[in-house]
Amino acid sequence: MSLDKMKNYVISLATAQNRREHITQEFAKQNMPFDFFDAVIPKTSFDMANKLNLDINHHNDLSPNEISCFLSHVSLWQKAIDENLDYIAIFEDDVYLSNTANQFLSNTNWIPSDVHIIKIEKINEKINKLKNTKMINKHQLGKLSCVHIGAGGYILSSKAIKSLLNFIKNKPIEHIDQILFRDYFTSGEYDIWQINPVLCIQDCILYPDNQKFQTYLQWREKIDKPNKIKLSFFRKLIREVIRPFKQLCFKIFYPKITLVFK
Repeated sequence: MSLDKMKNYVISLATAQNRREHITQEFAKQNMPFDFFDAVIPKTSFDMANKLNLDINHHNDLSPNEISCFLSHVSLWQKAIDENLDYIAIFEDDVYLSNTANQFLSNTNWIPSDVHIIKIEKINEKINKLKNTKMINKHQLGKLSCVHIGAGGYILSSKAIKSLLNFIKNKPIEHIDQILFRDYFTSGEYDIWQINPVLCIQDCILYPDNQKFQTYLQWREKIDKPNKIKLSFFRKLIREVIRPFKQLCFKIFYPKITLVFK
């Protein structure tokens, strides 16, 4: 059986030398090919948006850098369509790869024909139980049953890309991971699958208190400093009563997302 090579692309600013050196070392450890994809910058955002026929003036309170991040991912999707790629693996340039990544990122033959979007990174410690699971190379591949954001590493088929490009038309520009793993997860055409153990993890998730690469995404700032909502005494009481039961259910029934390093 012939092996169809996976096309691995890492989105990175052309000037981000430290990040590029890091990524080159990560892929070289397992002798895996990849290409850099120069990230869109605010200065070129409007030109890229015009090429993609997108209105970036219509967005959900995003910074210029966040709009550029969105356009970087979408322009890479378009590149995959233009080059007739069956599958593409997309990474941001601050990821660390697991020691099993080469089993999945060297070819596409392991991907079932009914799977079109695969999340291959870890953001949450645990998630709802995966559905319709398949065992592939001692990894579990299953349908996500809850939102699991983050766009540090994922795989798309050409069918998924066409569906996503159609999905974002005439919608406000949003954080790329929110579009993929929240909005599309909720109402998109294809199911979203999760691989576990994961194949990669971003620096800010692996080392939250000692990051090597700083990030400036507003959604993380909002998570770190959420707007507090004042609750009534009754609602606070109910919350505290059910808290231990929720924690117990979370511990027992929610599978842990793991990562395997050498």
